[in-house]
Amino acid sequence: MNMKKFLVFLLVLLLTLSMAACGGGGDTNDDSDTNGGNNGSQIDGNDDTDSDPDEEITFEDSLKDDDIYQNYYFELESSLNGEVTPTSKFWFLNGDMKFESDEQAIFLKPSEEQMGIYTKETNQLVMMPLSDTEDFYTPFTAVDEIEDDMFDSIAYKGTEELDGKTVEVFEYDAMDVYAKYYIWKDTGIIIKMIINADEYESEYYFKNMTVNELTDEDLDFPEDAQKMDMSEYMDE
Repeated sequence: MNMKKFLVFLLVLLLTLSMAACGGGGDTNDDSDTNGGNNGSQIDGNDDTDSDPDEEITFEDSLKDDDIYQNYYFELESSLNGEVTPTSKFWFLNGDMKFESDEQAIFLKPSEEQMGIYTKETNQLVMMPLSDTEDFYTPFTAVDEIEDDMFDSIAYKGTEELDGKTVEVFEYDAMDVYAKYYIWKDTGIIIKMIINADEYESEYYFKNMTVNELTDEDLDFPEDAQKMDMSEYMDE
């Protein structure tokens, strides 16, 4: 089995098992001492928008290029047709990343050409070489999925407070598609989006987001873990 196919299969399997173990419909919020820090609001929206529709603010101008942010953290809360997915935590630092669920943590470190899968219950860390990585859902990949020809039709609705941040609110409503975007005003990053299209209703909330606050230690492998090196079993 080649390296890329093995990694993709392994990530999908581990994420599926983690979500199943957490229980799809449960309350997954916690007060852990992560770099998120803020006590954000729940996934339900806040309709108390301080609006000035005549103000000349465009959706495109409010967004910032992801290239300026190489250091950020968030907790992803998402739902599809009312079914809530367990909360996951993400750390991104200069190309390296860490994904954490209730059961496991996955480290992808291109800087060290290493990948690690840590299981909390057994305190075991499986190490292997990393030759390729797969994209995870972030505020920046979310923007990439928005068609460019939609931008001019996304209307500014004003500002409100969400997750301890001032956000600019935008709405799109056309061709049986409704979308609502909350952009963190200080950074130009989408921290929440609601999309209703066809028979699907989805929400993505990038909660407790921080930028430029992580250090190398936040992505360190657990020091006291029992390590298992799988390098010799992998086809490079």
